[in-house]
Amino acid sequence: MRFIRRPSRGLVLGAALAAALAFPLGAIANHGFTDVASSNLFHADIDALVDSGVTSGCGDGNFCPKAYVTREQMAAFMNRLGALGPGKVPVVNADGVDGYDANQLTRVAGATTEDQTLLDTSGLQFVSVSVKAPRAGYVLVDGATSLAVANCTSACYAEAWLRHPQGNENSTVQITSVETGYDQLSLSYVFPVTPGDHTFVLGVRRGNGNGSLYARKGLITAQFSPFGPTGASGS
Repeated sequence: MRFIRRPSRGLVLGAALAAALAFPLGAIANHGFTDVASSNLFHADIDALVDSGVTSGCGDGNFCPKAYVTREQMAAFMNRLGALGPGKVPVVNADGVDGYDANQLTRVAGATTEDQTLLDTSGLQFVSVSVKAPRAGYVLVDGATSLAVANCTSACYAEAWLRHPQGNENSTVQITSVETGYDQLSLSYVFPVTPGDHTFVLGVRRGNGNGSLYARKGLITAQFSPFGPTGASGS
């Protein structure tokens, strides 16, 4: 019968210890640098730079973590990060923030009118604006109009509001009194929206008082953002 001689436990442990001494922990780290141990405080940061192609170390399998960086080396790092030179692919994507593309962050639309319109108590949709929401989010709407009075012997009152017809939602009505000449009335409101096209309306009407009250130079703007008034994201 043939006997197979098994290595002793001491011999196995000795071989493992020899391998560990020959290949320290830093050598088997993800980045492969022998002079950066896995316990290094900046191990993950170095890993990220290597994985993204910003650096490949200082040569001979080392990173040289304590070495100084020259201006020319810094220029190379920054060029690889930002793709400043021709043919470079950016490592950092400045076209996106918090997972959103730049064209999702803000959409702006505006409308205006130069008409002078006589106001009555039933009100009118003075000016409107449309904006396309690429996803669920919020639209900040700003509206303003100048007011003029004629033959108003006491205070004439005007009311203005912003409305989102698709959402059937109105902003808080704002009121101003116009006694002589001209006055300004402006307001803003944040509307939650679903993806798609949305129209917003600036409405104006007169309140009590005699004489004539006119709305002039109406202006409304709408700006989409995926982030709400408190920084929350749309659902």
